[in-house]
Amino acid sequence: MSLSTKDAILHNPLLGTFFKQAFLSLIGLVALTTASLVDGIFIGQYVGASGLAAVSLLLPYITFLVALSLMLAIGGSVSIGTFMGKGDTKSASALFTQIIVVAVTLNIMLAVLSFVAEPFLFWLLHIPSDVVPLTREYLSVIRWVFIFQFSTMVFYYLVRADGYTKLATIALALGAVTNILLDALLVAYLGYGIKGAAYATAAAQIVQLSVLLLYFADKNRAITFSTFNKPWRRIFRAVKNGLSEFTNEISVGVLFLVINTLLVINSGSIGVAAYSVVNYFIFLSIMLSFGIADALHLLVSYNRGASHTSRVNAFLLIALTTAGQNHT
Repeated sequence: MSLSTKDAILHNPLLGTFFKQAFLSLIGLVALTTASLVDGIFIGQYVGASGLAAVSLLLPYITFLVALSLMLAIGGSVSIGTFMGKGDTKSASALFTQIIVVAVTLNIMLAVLSFVAEPFLFWLLHIPSDVVPLTREYLSVIRWVFIFQFSTMVFYYLVRADGYTKLATIALALGAVTNILLDALLVAYLGYGIKGAAYATAAAQIVQLSVLLLYFADKNRAITFSTFNKPWRRIFRAVKNGLSEFTNEISVGVLFLVINTLLVINSGSIGVAAYSVVNYFIFLSIMLSFGIADALHLLVSYNRGASHTSRVNAFLLIALTTAGQNHT
């Protein structure tokens, strides 16, 4: 992180600093959600309701992967931000390296497990027989894409922890645009169906990761890959920090599972497809709150590490007030 960025977080006027970070987070998250919405539109239009249902019925499993990744990403970024606020870049770098290694390893293991235990996964998700072929076709590609997608998600938060919020936002936005354009090409124009949507997502993740890797080309960065010269118990502290996010995401996944199961029983795959369209717009509508939370992780962790308690409290008050206005 450049000194000017760190100084801005620790010393610049509260409102300007907060809304700058929230704006950058919001742009990336809205772009990401819009890409998912367009993805659903293309699948619904060119594959049909069964294709949309096939993707939607995987949401509880996807949410589980998101929960694990966010637990590592947010918990890790908060801990790293605290170290950075204290000026302890060695500990920040060690934790950064540990979390990346754990995230990649965990996502590889889960991808292999989903391949080995696919019939059990489909049973657990209550996927009806008429949707199984399309779900299997989509998952055959996307399970390996998830390794990049969720590892990149962790990397995104860790890059932001060093104050590179602009780079992180650009990465998300370019990935979202890539996903939309390739959906149009692969699904709509070339007719590759639901696999085409999975390949579009894969290309989008490669673009995002490529942009994020530019972080290592900046000589001003404070964090580097390092040897494991710091105790691994620190990663457990980071996981503890992110446990609330894990719990929140898991509760959403359980809700998806219950709703999907009831819809399959009462309305079949068509009911699941109809509900998924509504879900996309619900996600888009709550991105402002997510943007506020993302900005808060960075601002609070740095100022907490620097023992700027009054700024921590002020940022919390601004965030709560802004979120409250969003829902009135």
